[in-house]
Amino acid sequence: MDNLKYSKLLLSAENAWVISIKNKVERHNAFMIPFYMDKILMAIGIVYGISVAVFALYYNWLYAKTHGFIAWLLFGEIIASFKALIWPLFEFNII
Repeated sequence: MDNLKYSKLLLSAENAWVISIKNKVERHNAFMIPFYMDKILMAIGIVYGISVAVFALYYNWLYAKTHGFIAWLLFGEIIASFKALIWPLFEFNII
């Protein structure tokens, strides 16, 4: 009899624990980003990454053309690559 009573007690404790976890997950999901938003943010990130690659080529070529190959080899690659990361600031004359 004690074993049956003990197993019922364990089952009720386990059920209470599972219900508690489910409630925490539901409360956490209520504040999460909607399921489609991560896909939109990923698409924006991919498009921005591709644009950074294109502008990196452009700014590297532009730096080598204006300052010379040796200057580009020493500093230009770093400067042009950084400029490519923040290309909207340069293209829209914010900086």
